[in-house]
Amino acid sequence: MIAILDSFFPLVDEHRKTILSLHQKYPEEKICIFVSRQKNVPSKFDMLNATFSDLKYVTFFPEDELISHDITLLYETGRSEYRGSLPSCPVRPLRRLSEEIRKVKDGSTWHTSYPMMSFFAQNKLFYCRKVSELLSKERYLHSASVAETAYQIALAQKLDARKAFLAGMLHDVGKDLDKKKQRLMVRKRFPAYGDYPDFSLHQFVSRILAEEEFHITDKSILSSIEWHCTGKGRMTPFEMVIYVADKCEPRRVFPTASIFETAKRDIPLSFRMVLQDQIEYLKRKGIDYHTNASSVEMFRHYLKEDKICH
Repeated sequence: MIAILDSFFPLVDEHRKTILSLHQKYPEEKICIFVSRQKNVPSKFDMLNATFSDLKYVTFFPEDELISHDITLLYETGRSEYRGSLPSCPVRPLRRLSEEIRKVKDGSTWHTSYPMMSFFAQNKLFYCRKVSELLSKERYLHSASVAETAYQIALAQKLDARKAFLAGMLHDVGKDLDKKKQRLMVRKRFPAYGDYPDFSLHQFVSRILAEEEFHITDKSILSSIEWHCTGKGRMTPFEMVIYVADKCEPRRVFPTASIFETAKRDIPLSFRMVLQDQIEYLKRKGIDYHTNASSVEMFRHYLKEDKICH
């Protein structure tokens, strides 16, 4: 039997979507949903039972009874799956987990445990739903992959991995807006960069949206979003993490494993590897990389030993 907590899902349609997905993957398993007891919603239990009466493989239990059932707790991340015997999992941590989810749901925090952040991204829950509404399907999948990659790199580098995950999810949030609208937004908010090339505008727009639409105030997250495309003369390790994760996430069509493994050991080295690859690509394509001062400063500062920018 597979168990999931009702508090993962704020809406009934999300229950159904997840239940159908799990049933397709595990057709022989029964699915058990533990529903929290809410004094102000006494009919919730009956409502859910009635709503899903057509799904004979689904059973509902009160959340405070979950310890007595010999079932399996299942959740998935982007790269791995965890299955464990529920009786070995104490109730208290699961209750704390529910509290974390409620805080994300009501917008009082963006941070929760990594499995939950990954689960939200995969299922487009809470703030991830809003991200998905602003992006194409492929762009959203890329952003979720950057978030996962950034988390792993930041964790290995002993940086704030949860912030890295959030920065990865939001780094391209403005990229699918109309280019004219992007330029107007940049000229209004960041006039010094108003004439930067089209391909780079989304980094500034994404920062604006992170602040105004997602209410992000953390300077390290905002700065890493702002400079993930052009880079700049001096990058912090956290900014490097997002820059590198954007270029080496596994959905990219070119080989990325070497850069990813290097990033976990040495982020400045992997950053220079990415820049060197970019320079070689631009030269092969005959593209002038002097189109914005920020990139020129970055290449000059980090690849000066190669005398790239003169």
